[in-house]
Amino acid sequence: MSKVHIALVGGQPTPVYQGAVLSQPDRIILICSAQTKDKACIIQGKLKDLKYFNVSVEVFPIEDVKAII
Repeated sequence: MSKVHIALVGGQPTPVYQGAVLSQPDRIILICSAQTKDKACIIQGKLKDLKYFNVSVEVFPIEDVKAII
């Protein structure tokens, strides 16, 4: 069974990055808003540098709760 790490990207990207690295997952999903997408993409790039190739960024609108559910 594969191990998936799901993280919410907010104002502090370092804990998200460290948590993903320490959990050593097979897949990483970074959930962010339009406001934090740039941070999520930076984290994604750094993780890919460490050979975590299965990293995706999912953007959700913060004003539409139904879209998030």
